[in-house]
Amino acid sequence: MAENYELDLTDGEFASLIGYEKKVLKDAKNFTGTLLPNITMSVDWVFLYCDLITRAANDVERNVLYSLSIIGRFVGYPFNEEPYRLEWNPVNKSHIGSITVWVTDGRNNLLDLNGIDVALSLMIEEE
Repeated sequence: MAENYELDLTDGEFASLIGYEKKVLKDAKNFTGTLLPNITMSVDWVFLYCDLITRAANDVERNVLYSLSIIGRFVGYPFNEEPYRLEWNPVNKSHIGSITVWVTDGRNNLLDLNGIDVALSLMIEEE
């Protein structure tokens, strides 16, 4: 960093992403963070939800369509994920006018996918 410049890491989560506390860096000689970088923002699991289903798991009703671990994946690189087996869930609507799908982390925080394209195939079968 050039002299007479500073880097303000006090706003947002960028500091923890790169391993720093929330502070203003002024010393051009000391650029070692005191924390472990958190490049995945603590996202270890991804949950895909769909408003068409409601199912109970461990006596808790949820509309989780699919979940996957991102352990061992390269952060920021695209990947394909296919379930090992198909699972059929009853649809909770008699008329489908729209389908809403959303993605969260393991703490139920919506994930910002940074504008990347996501493809999803849903198979709906009429009884």
